[in-house]
Amino acid sequence: MSSKGKFIVSGSDDKYVKVTFLENKRTIQLEPPHELPVTCIAISDDEKYAVSASQDKAIKIFNLEDKEQMAEIPNAHSGNF
Repeated sequence: MSSKGKFIVSGSDDKYVKVTFLENKRTIQLEPPHELPVTCIAISDDEKYAVSASQDKAIKIFNLEDKEQMAEIPNAHSGNF
């Protein structure tokens, strides 16, 4: 959940990172998806960025204001979590 409680960022077996806005209960999928299930999500304190990690061993960084992927780091972790 964002630090101000405005939205939730989630990831799951469907490989997508999703943002759900609590005020209107609208959910969007961030593109592109991971190749395998998403296992970890973090949101920056300023609520501008989300970072996801997946079983595909990639880390993706999303700009939540533009709702776009900013960067992808392949083979960034062991994938054992």
